[in-house]
Amino acid sequence: MKFSFRAIFLLMVVFSVERTLAQQQFTTIPDTSLFMVDTLRPLLLKLGNVQFSGYLQPQYQWTETKGAKGFAAGDFSANANNRFSLRRGRLRIDYLKLNAKKLPKVYFVFQFDGTERGVFIRDFFGRYYEQKWGLISFTAGMFARPFSYEVNWSSAVRETPERGRVTQIMMPTERDLGAMITFQPKRLKSLLSRVALDLAVSNGQGLAGPVEFDNHKDFTSRLSFVRASHFEKFDMSASVGYLKGGLNQAVSQRYTMTGNAFVLDSNPSNVGRLAPREYYEADIQLRFKTKWGITELRGEYWMGTQTGQQGSNKSPGTTGELANPVYIRRFDAFICYFIQPIINPKWQIVVKYDWFDPNTKIGGNTIGQTGLNLSDTDIKYQTLGFGLNYYMNPNLKFMAYYDMIRNENTSLKGYEKEMKDDVMTLRVQFMF
Repeated sequence: MKFSFRAIFLLMVVFSVERTLAQQQFTTIPDTSLFMVDTLRPLLLKLGNVQFSGYLQPQYQWTETKGAKGFAAGDFSANANNRFSLRRGRLRIDYLKLNAKKLPKVYFVFQFDGTERGVFIRDFFGRYYEQKWGLISFTAGMFARPFSYEVNWSSAVRETPERGRVTQIMMPTERDLGAMITFQPKRLKSLLSRVALDLAVSNGQGLAGPVEFDNHKDFTSRLSFVRASHFEKFDMSASVGYLKGGLNQAVSQRYTMTGNAFVLDSNPSNVGRLAPREYYEADIQLRFKTKWGITELRGEYWMGTQTGQQGSNKSPGTTGELANPVYIRRFDAFICYFIQPIINPKWQIVVKYDWFDPNTKIGGNTIGQTGLNLSDTDIKYQTLGFGLNYYMNPNLKFMAYYDMIRNENTSLKGYEKEMKDDVMTLRVQFMF
């Protein structure tokens, strides 16, 4: 079905006008309105499988020091320690086609993000559901990587301003371009209806770069399980994830950890050699029904090998980044949430803790010592955040949140003691 955004907008206006006239109980309608309703309303009904949704997140932030760096919506400008910003402005279009048994047949999603920094694609994929057995679906396009609960938990409903540090570093923008096969029985009476297995192949750089840049693909998988008790007072979900990827080196310089130092291997044969990216993840979510609402506990642990650079432990995403020597590190990370309604379901307190250790082979005062080739990229961080959410109605949410960020003390200049980089976020979210 081909249609333009202008036509869709016009149809929405027409529908709104018709509803307003009906509410005002007009006995006669002008000829032009009658023509538009009689002509365009049938076309509007044909778009019944299309759903529009979106949200807007204006926010104010304050940090302790001008120019503070971090992962609470990015670094602050050099001469500023507070800012207004539009964190996200999303518009999403979903198209779902059901078969005669009211089970999914075809699903299409388009979502983009518009802020003061520009307009960017977020999701753009199609999904086909096998119909004979109702077991398998196939997805192709730009979609969220099947890895970790937090990666796939939408920013529209997340209880904190941002995802954890490890998520932002290892899975920038959470999405990638590729194809995925999912095993998940759609018939609710099936014994396997609460199990899902996702297997995906993608470029690897996600939205950190515009195109495939190293000729190597990532393989990502996730096995999920959801269970609800018969008493409806407790439910649980859990998953494990695995990513196998890497990038082809464009230079010969390759640093790996030996003891407590990075050792250089500059063999010319390293050019074109695969520098590994391999992640493991396990997560669990518990929900308890209480007199105040639903108490929720979430936790996930990551570990593995990451290839980055001396000045960055993020996954490279462009050809230019491949011109730098690669640094291969072992990492681990942990994220946990505690979510509790208070007074009534409209009020909610949130406590979140996470750590990210980008180099588990060293720590503390080792960083900064001469001859070890270590940098601020190897520093471990811990973040304790707490906040209050108020859901005024389904279309409006208020958030007040404070991140206490702690870096380990090192021998590196500027990092000998705790950095002043705590962040307070005040946000309002509009949804439709």
